[in-house]
Formats: sequence, structure tokens, C-alpha cells
Amino acid sequence: MLKKGDNRGISKITLFILVLLIVLILVTYIVVKNVVLKGSGDRSLGKFTLDLKISSVQIVQNNSLDVVVKRNKGAGQFTGINFIVQDGKTKETIKTNASMAELESRSFILHLNSMNASEVKNLSIDPIFVYESEKEYGQNIKDEYILVPSESNSITCMPSCPEGAECGDDGCGKQCGGGCTQEGYTCIKLKCVATLETKCALTNISVIHIINMTTNFSVVLSREGGEDEIAGVKLVFTNESQFSNFVIDSSGNIALYEDSIKYITILDSQLENPSKVRTIVYFLDENGMQQFCEPSGWTSF
Repeated sequence: MLKKGDNRGISKITLFILVLLIVLILVTYIVVKNVVLKGSGDRSLGKFTLDLKISSVQIVQNNSLDVVVKRNKGAGQFTGINFIVQDGKTKETIKTNASMAELESRSFILHLNSMNASEVKNLSIDPIFVYESEKEYGQNIKDEYILVPSESNSITCMPSCPEGAECGDDGCGKQCGGGCTQEGYTCIKLKCVATLETKCALTNISVIHIINMTTNFSVVLSREGGEDEIAGVKLVFTNESQFSNFVIDSSGNIALYEDSIKYITILDSQLENPSKVRTIVYFLDENGMQQFCEPSGWTSF
């Protein structure tokens, strides 16, 4: 026969079992709910319907790859693509923040840091999805491009030149714009520029007339030849003894076939009885430094 105390023991055991069942039901509900919601999110974002394919891979300058990706029909929203590049020994992941519309093709330039572009063996694309929690999810490989040895060797180099470039390396061993083929020209900052020797040989600035009024002089200069802008002309005065000189800097360009008048004052303390003058044309280099041509012959007055 059960006693009264035994009935209380059975009630406690029953209550414990009921609480345990309720906890198990709640945990099961939460787990199932998360799985369903995540699966729903995957489907709504097109994790299973998004269709991306790699159309082509080409090497460009600066150890980079030009990868063309095409999106086929299929729903899906993604915020970027992880490009996974491998050469058999090293794996490098390059993240891009870009989405694509259906049937769109887009070129992605991938700059490699840890491997040589010519040694790449395979490349995969992994779209990045974002759920309501704003946490990014990857690891959804959509396509893999395998470069077999024969194909890897046949990858063509795509030249890359800034707009308007006349010269400079195009990244494929050739020159942008055909390079500087004219003799006496060199490439400076992607432009074909005449060398100093060429500019000096073409430019002739001579003294065609001098009016001497005591210490004041009026010197007429004339330019023939050369199309490059000069930075100025040094006027070198001397006398019959030619033991001393007096130099005046006349800065500024003189246009082709233009006469330019320079007004100069030479005191006796600077040079006594000046009677001859010669010109030294100069240009400025890319750093703003003066580059001088050979002096002209002396002109007497």
C-alpha cells in the first residue's frame, strides 16, 4: 500500500518529465525554424539559382589577369565575387564588390600579389551573399576555369596604354602608340619629345640689329627654325679685349619667324665699351632645370 509521502514523490517526477519535454520541444522548434529561415534566405537570394560562368582569362600588364564573367539567366542577388586563384602551390583570394544583371558580361582586372600570372593553373568564382543579419556568406563556388599547360602557354597578353599615350611600355613588350620612331626624339611621360640636341640643332636665334645709346642697348632677336618652345635666351656681351663678359637673361619664348626687341642697360662698372654679343638658347627639362644649347657666334656692333 502507497503512503501519502510516496504520492508526493511521484508528482515531482511527473512534473520534471513534463518540464523536460517542454524544453526539448522549444529547442527543436528553434533549430527547425533557423534551418527553414536560412534555406528560405538561400532560395530568396538565389544561392541555388544564380548562374555565373567564366568566359575567358587573359594576362595583362603588372602581373594581372583580365577575367570575363558572364551571368546567365537565373534569379539571385549577390554583393560581390571572391576570385580564388591557384598555381598549384599558392592560393590567393581576391574580393571584388560588384553585382551583375542577368545575361550581363563583365571584365574584372585581378592584381596578383603572391604568384606569377603566367603560372596560374585554375581560377574559381565564389559569389558573396548577404542575409538579414548582414553577415556575408561565401563558399558557393559557381564555376572553375582550368588552365591546362597548352592553354596556359597560349594566353595572349593584352596591351594596356593610357589614353593619348604616344610611347611607353604597353605591358606586352611593345610601345604604346607605336613609340618614338623619329630620330632625335625620346619618350618622356608617355610623350615623344625632341632631345636637347635635336631642339638646339633646329632652333636658330640670331641678333639682327643693335642700337647703342651710351649705356642703353636695343637688341633685336629673330628666330628661324624649331617648333619647340624655348625658355629664354642668354645675351652675352663682351668688348674688344674679350677679357670679361656681361650676361643678361632674357626669359620667355620667341615664336618662329618672330622678331623680339630686348632693352638692356650695361653700366661701365659691369662692362666697359661693350662691342660684341652672342646668344645662348636654353630650354627647360621635365624638372624645370635649364638646359643650354651651344653659344652662337659673336655679332659686332
